[in-house]
Amino acid sequence: MQNYTTSDIYLASYLIYRGHSVDELQEIKPRKYVFVLDKPKADLDADITDFYQRRASIEPMEYVTALKQLKSLVYNETNTRYPANQPVRS
Repeated sequence: MQNYTTSDIYLASYLIYRGHSVDELQEIKPRKYVFVLDKPKADLDADITDFYQRRASIEPMEYVTALKQLKSLVYNETNTRYPANQPVRS
């Protein structure tokens, strides 16, 4: 089974908060990434449904920490692939 992917940083942050992990960051276009999670969608369905149906209960600071981790991951990956002052190639 293929692991679940999403480009939604807020959903990915929630899934990390729930104890899942991001295995990989894949670039789908220049500076556009998807998060590859550690499990297939079937294993994440309950958490995904709770998130989109607004039934999710969170501890705000832990969620913000997960969001900051993902933003840092994207920032570092972008800066590695596209150093400052270099044009982006499509």
